[in-house]
Amino acid sequence: MSKYDSYTKQDWKNLNGVDWSYLLSKQPRFAKHCDWEKLNGWDWCCLLEKQPQFAEYCNWEKLNGYNWCFLLKYQPQFAKHCDWKKLNGDDWDYLYKHQPQLRQFISENKDAYLMMRNI
Repeated sequence: MSKYDSYTKQDWKNLNGVDWSYLLSKQPRFAKHCDWEKLNGWDWCCLLEKQPQFAEYCNWEKLNGYNWCFLLKYQPQFAKHCDWKKLNGDDWDYLYKHQPQLRQFISENKDAYLMMRNI
């Protein structure tokens, strides 16, 4: 039993996005209490790295290029949700180093890649 088992409705409301991300990473059973809108892009990255089953609740628009790099390094299956225009040249380079199989997205997103590389 954890301290969260005795939480009231008000206690759950007081949690912010960082709190939710951390808690659900460790204790996913409390997801039914989560206000998913409180999570920002970084909160989502940290949560989905550990608990990818919560992807159905994710607002992918909240993730920026850096968030996408972090998440895709650990959970490349989420590439289908990525807005590749948010990545800059360093983001692309980082991803290719850590997830070479994502290179397929160069051809699919060539304009975004070339723009970010100033080519």
